[in-house]
Amino acid sequence: MSFRTCPICMEAVESRGKFLTCGHLFHDTCIDSWLTSRTSCPLCRNQELQSPIGQQQHNGQEQPRRDDSIFRLYYGA
Repeated sequence: MSFRTCPICMEAVESRGKFLTCGHLFHDTCIDSWLTSRTSCPLCRNQELQSPIGQQQHNGQEQPRRDDSIFRLYYGA
C-alpha cells in the first residue's frame, strides 16, 4: 500500500487529507493550522489559494473568510 507524506509534519497521509488547488496534499489539521496565519501553500508558495467571500470576526478583528473550495478532500488509497 502506498501512502503520501504530509510535507508539514512528515507523517503519512493514510486515510484523509486535503489537496490545495495547486495540487499539494496535507493532513487536514496541518494545513488548517498553517492557513490560519499564512495565505500560501507551504511547498510552492502559491498565493492564489484563497478567494475571499466575506468577512468573519476572529479575536475582535475582521478577517477574510476562507473559501473552502480551495480544497479537495483525499480519502486514502
